[in-house]
Amino acid sequence: MNVPRLLDLCVRRVIYYIFADTLPPTSCQLNPDLSNRLFEEYCINYDAKVTRKMMKDVCSMLNVTKMDLSNGGIRRKELIILQNMNLVSLALGSLTSLGPNKTESHEPIKLDAMLKFCLNKTTLQQLRHLDLSSTDINYLDGWVESISKILPSLISFSVSGRQLSPLDFRAICTCFPNLRSLDISDTGLTSLEGISKLTNIEILAIGGMRDLTSSGIIEIFELKKIRVLSLSSKNDYYFRNLKCTSMFERFLLCHKVLPELRSIDLTGTFVRLHLLESLLKTHPTIEQIGMLTLREFWGGLKKTRVYQEMQNCITVRNIPILAVFNNGIRKFASGVMNFLHDKECAMNQR
Repeated sequence: MNVPRLLDLCVRRVIYYIFADTLPPTSCQLNPDLSNRLFEEYCINYDAKVTRKMMKDVCSMLNVTKMDLSNGGIRRKELIILQNMNLVSLALGSLTSLGPNKTESHEPIKLDAMLKFCLNKTTLQQLRHLDLSSTDINYLDGWVESISKILPSLISFSVSGRQLSPLDFRAICTCFPNLRSLDISDTGLTSLEGISKLTNIEILAIGGMRDLTSSGIIEIFELKKIRVLSLSSKNDYYFRNLKCTSMFERFLLCHKVLPELRSIDLTGTFVRLHLLESLLKTHPTIEQIGMLTLREFWGGLKKTRVYQEMQNCITVRNIPILAVFNNGIRKFASGVMNFLHDKECAMNQR
């Protein structure tokens, strides 16, 4: 029997008191780690009725530094929390209810003005991670350059699943030279020309771009600091329909090496034994290989000679294969990026 941790029980009880509007008055403000955990629990109860008084109580008690609103839109009451917290990490959800004239709208928005409206000055100055993958709205032209001027500390950026124009991508490479983590998977790009400007990149996600050729990829090999590379799509459609891409093969066809590569995610790509052997031969630094798959497919694969050969190929170097099944694909993918982001922040604090 799994026994809940005392911390989890306490967090749930505090959230219960908040939603029941029976939280005792307190002048104590919680530390960021506990505040972030409480806010995560609050988001699980997203649809619960919340009053303005409750939000004020939350703001006075919590010191939230990380917010993930990607599973829901920003409602008026969440704005109170957002505007009163000094954040270092933010994943935004749908912004349609905060569109032009503050009414539900699918018209393009001026993204820098929206961020200034939602975030306080301290957050704008210190925000290190921004995820726009789930905002579900278009931005006015020039949005990349405009937000770069108000987010001077940004080192981690995700636009996964949004359609990026070549102009927008080149602007990211020019306007955010200090980026250490970038997720542009499933953005429809056909070339990564200009990415060599991001010389500080250590974590890069470029999966799901089916029209990206070897010549379109080759510039990533000028990024000598890359430790983590994801060639995986985060689009559920490809997993449900087993629509694999040739990203792994195109990566190898460049005949170049990432000298610091430690981890690579090959989920949703065609992985053949000779390709795997080639990867291990050319990249002796690799410590982890990720292959997310469907349980049914993996169960059949484990019985084949190819799987045994693959295991033998991997275990010679003691490299773990991560096999995660389809009962949490999107959560796993976002969890990996969050884990990598947290690891990167810890490194920066040392």
